[in-house]
Amino acid sequence: MTKQALQVLVTRPTHQADSLCYQLEEMGVVVHRFPTIEIQGCSPELPLSLDKNTIIIFTSVNAVNYGLEYFTHRNISLSQHKILAIGAKTTQQLIKHDLYISVQAKAPYNSESLLKLPILNEDIQQQSILIIKGQGGRGFLKRELLNRKASVQGLSVYQRTLPKIEKAVLATLYKAPIDIIMLTSVESTQNLMTLLAEQPPAWLTQAQLLLGSPRIADKIKSLALPNPYWTASNPADKAMLACLNRASTMKHNTLK
Repeated sequence: MTKQALQVLVTRPTHQADSLCYQLEEMGVVVHRFPTIEIQGCSPELPLSLDKNTIIIFTSVNAVNYGLEYFTHRNISLSQHKILAIGAKTTQQLIKHDLYISVQAKAPYNSESLLKLPILNEDIQQQSILIIKGQGGRGFLKRELLNRKASVQGLSVYQRTLPKIEKAVLATLYKAPIDIIMLTSVESTQNLMTLLAEQPPAWLTQAQLLLGSPRIADKIKSLALPNPYWTASNPADKAMLACLNRASTMKHNTLK
């Protein structure tokens, strides 16, 4: 009997999904793109206070793209500042803009790993820190730095919104034999449920879930989803693909 190719649903935002989808297709996977988050720039409301000693933290690639646009329009140079990044892709994006990265968080590339860095564990009382981020989020990083007596500002330069999905796209997706759903954030998970709430396809509660962090696993449990799931070490492409390889060995479907 000929084994069928895996059918994988990718929920990353459109502009961030290309690399992952390409690698999946190279592995022989049938990819279904279904972005559950749309990224849009926004104008920060608070006045920015920035001195030469301010440590600047970029939380994501989107924070780099929209944050640097904010600084460029205001003729603010970051070349003299210590810059910290969460994640390798965030670092790579900063390097593309000729910015020197003082420190990058280690895997699993989240606020918790960033907070373990020596630069944020030394005497940072009254240290000026600016967090470049999206609207909303946990607020964990800012709270923890404030607990360490740092002087912290948050600059929200983009927002995550629920995308509008055409009915024709949904109709096609409902018929697809989805084996695995890739979820790389808590918000993408919640949005997936919202977008499919009116008429949930059978695979929504039957497909295996491939999750980018333990926090997403906690969300799955709170939603009482019965799906079997696998949790990657982090939501980056490499970790998600490694996790997919592990998951695929548990199915009759195969990769190349």
